[in-house]
Amino acid sequence: MRKYFTAQCRTRRGGVHEVRVLDISTAGLMVDKRAVQMEEGDRLLIKLPGLAWLPLSVLWIEDARAGLLFEEPLYAAVLEHLQQCIVVEGA
Repeated sequence: MRKYFTAQCRTRRGGVHEVRVLDISTAGLMVDKRAVQMEEGDRLLIKLPGLAWLPLSVLWIEDARAGLLFEEPLYAAVLEHLQQCIVVEGA
């Protein structure tokens, strides 16, 4: 069973790509990075459901996943809203 929600990701190269957010916290998130070319240290923008574009940076990359850190942490209420957007595949 996989849990995720989708978001838009904008790179410095100017492209906008849809990514799957696999995990999220107030500090950052983990995405399936296969749709987006990124490297550790890159700065990106992400558009989460119901929110404006948020700046973040790539902390780590492992296989098809990447860990991204928000420049400003999310409020707990915003995190709760986003957790309600999660889709469960294979349930």
